[in-house]
Amino acid sequence: MADSAKGEFQEFKKMKVWVEKKSRCMALYARRLDVTWGFPPYWVWNCYRETSEDNVEVVKLSSVCFLNVRGQFKMSELSAGVVYKVKLTNGAFGWELPVTVKIRFPDGTEQKRQYSLFQKPRGQWIELSGGSFEVKGEETGEVWFDLCQHGGHWKRGLIIQALVLWAHGTPPEVPPPSSYSSSADITSSDEAVRFLKLGLLCVQEMAKLRPPMSRAVKILSGEVDIKDSHISEPGLISDIMEIKMGQHQSCDQSTFSKSLHIQ
Repeated sequence: MADSAKGEFQEFKKMKVWVEKKSRCMALYARRLDVTWGFPPYWVWNCYRETSEDNVEVVKLSSVCFLNVRGQFKMSELSAGVVYKVKLTNGAFGWELPVTVKIRFPDGTEQKRQYSLFQKPRGQWIELSGGSFEVKGEETGEVWFDLCQHGGHWKRGLIIQALVLWAHGTPPEVPPPSSYSSSADITSSDEAVRFLKLGLLCVQEMAKLRPPMSRAVKILSGEVDIKDSHISEPGLISDIMEIKMGQHQSCDQSTFSKSLHIQ
């Protein structure tokens, strides 16, 4: 195990262990992490080919308000540093507020760092460091590693590759995907139009809203033409997304499920 590319997969490719500069390193891939609401339509799972022979999974955020991704490990088996490896798609939005990378130790103490993704480059893998720590002697218990953003606004377009732990020095290199299976990213304007189409199945129920969501409801009902509206109007896309995700009681889960088949 000279490097990560030749490391040893464990737990059915949910984890990899390798040695770099005489230090033991570990990568906990997305399937080894606890992703809140980690299933369609909120998150999408895809495989990529890490080497010529191995497929591992990444998870791509479709639409959530409550972002929380957690990894955990036994204190006695940990290294001394941790990073989350993530990427933003070209159509990513909702990252105006910072995300938090948090380490929680067995004694209840926490270590936090915040990062703004708003101006991070799209389409490139980036590292969000949780910092470093020292494992002393025979310390036991579970350590939790969280990537979170609990703001009440919709977020989209974050791809999570792995949680990487290493012994000391700079973070080790984890091979980026050589091929990633996903649909092409779309512009924010096209995204808004898609949300309008998804919401059309809920239009008849929208009249029951208390009170109506003004502009979003008018657009969905056809009272206002999308061409006469500004896609960047504050709150418009959020309202449409909220309707699309079935947050309101008037748009039930069965109606929402049918809407997923609209292209």
